[in-house]
Amino acid sequence: MFSLVESMVALGLTMVLMGSVVPLVSMNARGSAVAPELLDEQQRARLGADAIAWDLMAAGRGLSVSPHAGPLIASFPPVLPRRLGLTGADPFNVARADAITIIAASASQAQSVLLQPVTGPNDVLTLDATVGCPAGTQVCGLQQGSTALLFDGAGAFDLIGILGLQGPTATFQLHQAGNPGLAYAAGAAIAEAEQHTYYFDAVNRQLRHADGAHTDVPVVDNVASVAFEYFSEGLTSLPLTAFTDGPWLGSGGNQFDSDLLRVRLVRVTLRVQAGNPVLRGAHAVPDYTLRFDVAPRNMNPGK
Repeated sequence: MFSLVESMVALGLTMVLMGSVVPLVSMNARGSAVAPELLDEQQRARLGADAIAWDLMAAGRGLSVSPHAGPLIASFPPVLPRRLGLTGADPFNVARADAITIIAASASQAQSVLLQPVTGPNDVLTLDATVGCPAGTQVCGLQQGSTALLFDGAGAFDLIGILGLQGPTATFQLHQAGNPGLAYAAGAAIAEAEQHTYYFDAVNRQLRHADGAHTDVPVVDNVASVAFEYFSEGLTSLPLTAFTDGPWLGSGGNQFDSDLLRVRLVRVTLRVQAGNPVLRGAHAVPDYTLRFDVAPRNMNPGK
């Protein structure tokens, strides 16, 4: 049997040993929680970067049919530092660091020109079947529910949704609230198109994507910040103030600063934070920042 003194000594040694082990266990537990969060941050940042980069690479993709063949940047800026669309759109004289809209003609063969003028949102689309229309298609292959782009080569452009096909004509919905300034003469270009708007939702801490019409969905959760920067040829920085001082081109709510036609490269900075609020912070799981540049090939037609 142990004496009282021996028992007290043994208890003391046990407490000392436990005191040294518990911090190690705590550190290991913390490390096992931190590692997955770090990996998750990187994966979410890559997911957001891949989505933005993929759409930016297609920015400005134009038509293949005359007389409007070529990149869209010859007519209007296919990258704008603001939100466009039916909901949440910014005024034409706003330039934001945390939002971007990307426009490109789709890979579809639905490309033509207007046969009849369009002067208001209640008009119908009548296309010239002799210009670029695939043989045997109705209204040059436009599909109900698709997005189409109207532009005139002189700066005016509008995105519309195809509501229905009625014989040789199509009804449409303008993807713009407020003053559209809709006025297109016969011969204006029309083609199926894509609109991608990415923006930072500061309230919900999300990078979101909207198509300008009916969908607005999160791309990445637990986002700390999103920023877009713009550069002209030669990597000359174009500050946001350069896009709000005119001169203004285009018409209606889709007017744009002429300096937007100089954009050749977009720099994206995406910063994400840990999903677990307890682990956020410099001494636990620091935010992960991913920065990358995209030079859309259709906005650099000479290269």
